[in-house]
Amino acid sequence: MTTAPGFYFRTHYFHLVLPAAALLAGCAVSGGIELLRKIRPQKTLALPAVAYGVVLVVVLFKYTDVSSVLARVGGHALHGMEPVPESQVVAAYIRSQSPVTARIAVLGSEPQDYFYSRRHSAPATSIFTG
Repeated sequence: MTTAPGFYFRTHYFHLVLPAAALLAGCAVSGGIELLRKIRPQKTLALPAVAYGVVLVVVLFKYTDVSSVLARVGGHALHGMEPVPESQVVAAYIRSQSPVTARIAVLGSEPQDYFYSRRHSAPATSIFTG
């Protein structure tokens, strides 16, 4: 549900899917091992783990250029012109211009601003009532 707020699909929303995808990959390997254990109790139990390892190595090898570009130029290589890299600059400004106890309101969909600025969100009632 967090990857489709308002049905605006931004690339950085899909980072939230990575932990779930990793858990599902682990479940697939574990399920494959259990299935093979039922079919052939003594043979090829490592086959799903080996297949997963091969796929992982192929993906990492294929996208080494992406990871090296990300290391050099930062988030714009992955996020395009979305404002994710600028969030740290904005957050530094908020930290320098507000007390530690200040609360901020982010109008839009950049929740990382709260984390980077180390500020809590303002209550919704104070945002809409002035």
